[in-house]
Amino acid sequence: MNCDWIATNEPGRYKCRRCGFLMPAAQPYPPEKVIRVCDVLDLSGGGRGIAKVSTPKVSTPTKAWNLTKAVSAWARSGFKTVDKAAYHKRLKICDTCPQRKGNWCAVCGCNLSAKALATAWHCPLGKWPGDKPKP
Repeated sequence: MNCDWIATNEPGRYKCRRCGFLMPAAQPYPPEKVIRVCDVLDLSGGGRGIAKVSTPKVSTPTKAWNLTKAVSAWARSGFKTVDKAAYHKRLKICDTCPQRKGNWCAVCGCNLSAKALATAWHCPLGKWPGDKPKP
């Protein structure tokens, strides 16, 4: 499925209605001439009650690097995990975050169920208790 573009206030910039991706065009083409595969997967099967899931916009090499750094930090901590209450508190905070895309963080590309578990892992926006946002 391709993005469904709408024009923004800036000439030559379009935004997808479904996934919110901003597309700068080299020339101000009409939105119907700009083609991009949408990050939102329509899981409805064409029926009512559309269920859409947006995938993170983090590149695969960046996700791989983030995972490598995270696992290294977790190993240095002795593979310590947060207690059950803290785990659920972290995920509850993620539930209200606009960067949550299904079970993924759109900022870092991490799987939230796994990320909320380790003491060495932190919210990239500094929303979890004791976290500071990264510069």
